[in-house]
Amino acid sequence: MRTSAEKQKNAGPVSSLIKSSLITSVIAIGLIVLTAVLMQQGVLDENGTQAAVTVVKVLCSVIAAMIAVKNISSRRWLVGALAGVVFMTCAFAVFSALSGTFSITTALLTDIAMGGFSGMLAAMALSLFQK
Repeated sequence: MRTSAEKQKNAGPVSSLIKSSLITSVIAIGLIVLTAVLMQQGVLDENGTQAAVTVVKVLCSVIAAMIAVKNISSRRWLVGALAGVVFMTCAFAVFSALSGTFSITTALLTDIAMGGFSGMLAAMALSLFQK
């Protein structure tokens, strides 16, 4: 009988992608709320808030990739890119549900590409430094 640690280690990339996107979505929501509070307090202006949201998206894509490729041995760059894309899509769905609007724009497509690229780079860097 396998222990839960063995099951976790043998989990496939799909479960790693789902787990990483859920964890980073919670992190992103917390950081976005913190950004909103800072904007309300007058610490950040509108341009600073836009920059902070972009940094949060990239940071969470990197974290999602690192979580997703933790137990993956091959094609880590692909799993990292997919983790970034899945996170951005999940974050879009969550924030669209919270705001009550749903529209596919070029900004969404740019965010998805940015998430995939940053996730891929994070996975590649992690592979280089773990050897």
